[in-house]
Amino acid sequence: MESCDGDEREDVKSSHQTSFQPMLEPMGTSINPFNPDSPGFNPCIWKSRNLSEKKRRDQFNLLIAELSALVSPSAAKKMDKSSVLRATIASFRDQKDPALRNGGDRNGGRGAGTATNERFKPSFLTNEEYTHLMLE
Repeated sequence: MESCDGDEREDVKSSHQTSFQPMLEPMGTSINPFNPDSPGFNPCIWKSRNLSEKKRRDQFNLLIAELSALVSPSAAKKMDKSSVLRATIASFRDQKDPALRNGGDRNGGRGAGTATNERFKPSFLTNEEYTHLMLE
């Protein structure tokens, strides 16, 4: 097995194509440095790619954990990633619409007598008058 020290890695980068598209040799044979069955397979490129992917996943998991701590710091059990994202979206929506924070409904103010509708109702009308006018 080849070692993956810095000098060889530079040679590998210059001698092999590093994209996911396989190179074609003049005889029509395919060289793919990511395929272990290919004649051009290079374990150094494979290890480098795996390390980069692991770094990306670790960074993503760290950011999800940070979001989880911000959104629900008192959560008794660990939330999965989709739950963290769902809670974050709900939190942003609550912050965006102040009527939702004051106990209004969550259907965009389409219900009768909600805090959201109160913003559109003139102060001189009673709730019954306003409802009657809106239904006409």
